[in-house]
Amino acid sequence: MTHLNSAGHLQRRLAGRCGVGRPHGPEAGLTLIETLIVVGIIGIIIAIVIPAIARSRAATQRKTCILNLRQIDAAKEQFAIEKRKLQGAIVRASDISPYMRGNQMPVCKGGGIYSIQRIGRDPRCSLWRKGHSLQDPNSIGEPEPE
Repeated sequence: MTHLNSAGHLQRRLAGRCGVGRPHGPEAGLTLIETLIVVGIIGIIIAIVIPAIARSRAATQRKTCILNLRQIDAAKEQFAIEKRKLQGAIVRASDISPYMRGNQMPVCKGGGIYSIQRIGRDPRCSLWRKGHSLQDPNSIGEPEPE
């Protein structure tokens, strides 16, 4: 039950309901220190998350590139079997595009350029030093010319 016999008495009773010792109404809000602490915490979280997102993106691009290289290699093998091509035969993109999904050569999401290579050799991505390779980049030398 609220008593209306004096304004001070009503304010004391409402203050107990709104929060102990906290201003209410137009004066309510965060202090400068509280705001700075919140901004600092958000900054720390962002500093942790952004590098993790960049690493995740690079790993996803590398994995997608490797899947594309496997698809190119499989298309090249199918072409070689169907056309009875021997080891070392030259293969062009137009030769294997009918064996590719959508009849198109895939694109490296990292911005690399694919080199199909000859029959019997793995296709390459120009970003092979960054792990865009069917082989371990630490165990292979320079890519061989076409």
